[in-house]
Amino acid sequence: MGFEIEYGILKSYNYDEGTTEAVIPEGVTEIRMAAFSECDWLTEIYISSTVRSIGRDAFRNCFGLQRITVSPENPCFSSLDGVLFDKEQKILLTCPCARPDREYHIPQTVTEIAAEAFFCSETGCTELESVIIPDSVTAIGERAFQLCEKLRGVFIPAGVKQIGEAAFAGGDELRGIEVSPENPYFCSVDGVLFDKAMTTLIQYPAGAPAHSCAVPEGVRFIGAKAFAFTCALKAVALPDSITGIGKGAFACCYYLESVRLPESLNRLGEAAFSCCKSLREVTVPEGVVRIEDRTFRSCTGLTRLTLPDSLTSIGHYAFDYCTGLKSIDIPGGVTTVGRSAFWQAEALESITLPEGVTCIDELTFKGCKSLKSVTLPESLKTIRNSAFLHCTELESIVIPEGVTHIGAGAFCGCSRLRSITLPGKVKTICEQAFGKCGALQSIIIGRAVIPASELDKEDITLKLLHELTWKAMREDP
Repeated sequence: MGFEIEYGILKSYNYDEGTTEAVIPEGVTEIRMAAFSECDWLTEIYISSTVRSIGRDAFRNCFGLQRITVSPENPCFSSLDGVLFDKEQKILLTCPCARPDREYHIPQTVTEIAAEAFFCSETGCTELESVIIPDSVTAIGERAFQLCEKLRGVFIPAGVKQIGEAAFAGGDELRGIEVSPENPYFCSVDGVLFDKAMTTLIQYPAGAPAHSCAVPEGVRFIGAKAFAFTCALKAVALPDSITGIGKGAFACCYYLESVRLPESLNRLGEAAFSCCKSLREVTVPEGVVRIEDRTFRSCTGLTRLTLPDSLTSIGHYAFDYCTGLKSIDIPGGVTTVGRSAFWQAEALESITLPEGVTCIDELTFKGCKSLKSVTLPESLKTIRNSAFLHCTELESIVIPEGVTHIGAGAFCGCSRLRSITLPGKVKTICEQAFGKCGALQSIIIGRAVIPASELDKEDITLKLLHELTWKAMREDP
């Protein structure tokens, strides 16, 4: 227990339950990333004079941390009122997550609020209700105040030139963000933060009580996490000027029921609508060529989805846990479907993959418990590990002639699978590819029909490799 230190580097701190204070020994020069991660019993950390470097997320999820104190002899860092700064106190580095003060006046010396300064991975400063940002500040880092759940409002002074992504995302009590009229870079309208030209919507206050929002005409881009974690929003109207929606822009909008994506849209960011559990229907417009990773992840209420003919790619986890989605038409131009794209889409009943798709990635349809019909393209070459794992309603599968590799557990646990048609020239069938397919009656390879009596239903793959495949190839030269 205690510090793990090697060559002056503090790698981790394993504390005894009940310990509330950690004093970093003299001689430590570096605190590694996440060194104090999950030390939620700690209330105070003392940084010695020899520390020269502190890694990102060094105090991640220290939910009880109230104070960071730095030795006055330290040449690189300093502290004031329990908050960590660089030596000159120009950069505010970390405000402890559980600092008890409800109001905080950032010192006039500060010019930069660092990324995640008031955020510790899963929550923001839990007691902070008001923060006063001085005129000296010119930059606010990404996620600086994210999920500060009691923060009620923010005033951005005239000197701020940069605001990082998701700087004010989340926060149940955040009702509005105001900007000095003298600021040449940013402005606010009805508490919503925009760039000065009002072409980018940067942040909608998550605690705003309104049930609907009409984004002004002329806005072209919805910023990363701009609407994330909103508490009341049910409907958003986007103007025809919108061309892009940023990463996580509407993530975790649990009550969002409808949003119309305009025809001008050509880019949907990663996780743009993830965890929008009340979202029922989405039509992605022509011009969008890729559904990014996790775009509609865990949209459990989504029952109708229309994809454009312009689409060429579906990213990893794009529709996983869309448990209400019964059908989806994948456009003919799609050539790539990512890992776990439809994982646990439990209501999905049928799927047809278009010509041009060459690989079904790992876990793509894992846990699609209602999937009864699968049509695979002649272009297919590879079915990777666990691609159809536990598709318990699937009764038959015809694997195209071009497939040469079937990965481990690809159809494992397809308990109602009765018939499998395999290509005669398949080169690799990995362990448990058809394991636990207890209802299997036959495998067809070329002209050969292998009856169930010759199969080990617990795991047929080894026997298939060593005996049945070669038998079928001899019978069908």
